[in-house]
Amino acid sequence: VYPLWDAKLAVSHAVRNIDEALDLAAEDLTLRTALLDARLVAGDEGPFHSLGAGAYREVFGLERLNDFRSLLVEERRQRHLRFGETVHLLEPNIKSGAGGLRDINTGLWAAKARFGVESLEDLAAHGVATVRQQGELSAARVLPQRVRLAMHLTSRRAQDRLLFELQEEIAPALFPDAEIPGDGPRSSSAVAPAVERLMHAFYRAARTVVLETEGLLQRCFDDAPTEHQDQRGAPGSHTAQLEPPYELLERSLSLSSPELLWDQPEQLLRVFEVAADAGLRLGRPLQDAIAEAAAGDPGRQLPADGETAERFRRLLSRPEPQDALLHGRSLLERMHDLGVLGALIPEFEPCTGRVQHDLYHVYTVDRHSLAVVCWLKALCAGQPLDVPRAAGLPRAASPEQVAEELEDLEPLLLAALLHDVAKPLGRRHSEKGAILAAGVAARLGVDWEGQQEIAFLVRRHLTMQHVSQRRDLSDPLVAERFAEEVGDAQRLRRLYLLALAD
Repeated sequence: VYPLWDAKLAVSHAVRNIDEALDLAAEDLTLRTALLDARLVAGDEGPFHSLGAGAYREVFGLERLNDFRSLLVEERRQRHLRFGETVHLLEPNIKSGAGGLRDINTGLWAAKARFGVESLEDLAAHGVATVRQQGELSAARVLPQRVRLAMHLTSRRAQDRLLFELQEEIAPALFPDAEIPGDGPRSSSAVAPAVERLMHAFYRAARTVVLETEGLLQRCFDDAPTEHQDQRGAPGSHTAQLEPPYELLERSLSLSSPELLWDQPEQLLRVFEVAADAGLRLGRPLQDAIAEAAAGDPGRQLPADGETAERFRRLLSRPEPQDALLHGRSLLERMHDLGVLGALIPEFEPCTGRVQHDLYHVYTVDRHSLAVVCWLKALCAGQPLDVPRAAGLPRAASPEQVAEELEDLEPLLLAALLHDVAKPLGRRHSEKGAILAAGVAARLGVDWEGQQEIAFLVRRHLTMQHVSQRRDLSDPLVAERFAEEVGDAQRLRRLYLLALAD
């Protein structure tokens, strides 16, 4: 141990017999997880195997698993509170934050305790995950490990927080060929393309870690809810109206035959409609089945299915509870997390985890776009929000009252979802996005007039900000030109609400 200390490595040691080790582990989570990760370095194999057998008998027996689950989930919750509850922090903690390496450890510890797996690569063989889930989680671990190692080497010390200066130092080495897409150079530092590639890759990996380890914890512990899950769904009289193939299972929506998602791809959207009507959360087995189908052939068939497109437009516009809209549990966000949104609108998928290396953007493009939709839906549903007001408007013209005067909500919500869809394509994203948005709208069955309205809103979604902040508002010509460009009062209302939400 002394040479390791001299090398400035944090290594602890203790001398205990088997009974002492098991007694202490029963009271301490760190020692429990250490037993799960134990390896024989040297010495007699007999006592080592006796220790492992005693741990699975006394510490990880079936009657103790619920206690272990509670400790793991609580440790995860407290750690996220301390180091970051979202994967989208600008300076994330690679080890301990949400989606970090410790989350992977937590999921693996659960699988080790419940099913005796040895590594992530054993999950599918033990039935704890599908081959796809195992592959995604294993792949998501690679980048954070590389990044953390690069941070240690660059800092010449233990460093787990990916600070801005570290991003700029390590990104060019990790992504030497990164370029900003588009038709010309952008006025930013030379390392910006590499930093954007780095953070895009990290956010996608962290998102995968959060989603997959959450599912892993549930599958290991009898579908117990975790902290990010929608807790609504206590059975009531309305749940009796569920019709086959949908059924109620442990207070969650279930599908009697998950193969239906493969035989009838339209069920990938129908399931969200049924859950919303019944006020139920999606059970973990159903979530897994949806994610598998969305990543496979059924997901690839969605963009060409007219019935699915119509159902999506209904889901997009339907009212939702305020707590769901404002706490990341909207229908749209759940569809995104399970891969259904990206399957239905492939143009949106490149936005996932996309970030810009500048002073203005805090959210990734996908989360920002979904938040804009949720904010607008809450506002248009008359839910009380602490919102800014446009200078110069009469007091009676509050954003809520402007929303009440809208004749059709659908163009605004589709434009909100797609307003940044071309961000991954580089400069002039508004112009490029208008073309993409019009194509998506046409595929979703929106009529020609609606397509043009959505394209206008996407093309001009920054116009109000630019005019108000960069032009002389005392010049009558400024207002006149703006009015000519907008054209009519309905379009002005939509543009105003989109600008406000954005």
